[in-house]
Amino acid sequence: MSFTVDTSQILQQFINVFGSISPVLWLFMGGALALFLLGGFMTILRDWIRR
Repeated sequence: MSFTVDTSQILQQFINVFGSISPVLWLFMGGALALFLLGGFMTILRDWIRR
């Protein structure tokens, strides 16, 4: 019982799924980066005000 797997077809499906998820992923990563930078800026500002 042997069968051949068409890897190019599987790879194409993977690229399609990743391509459709990609914009949401970039949006999430951008939001996380913005929150991180905002938190750092707020911390620096709070430290500067305290002096």
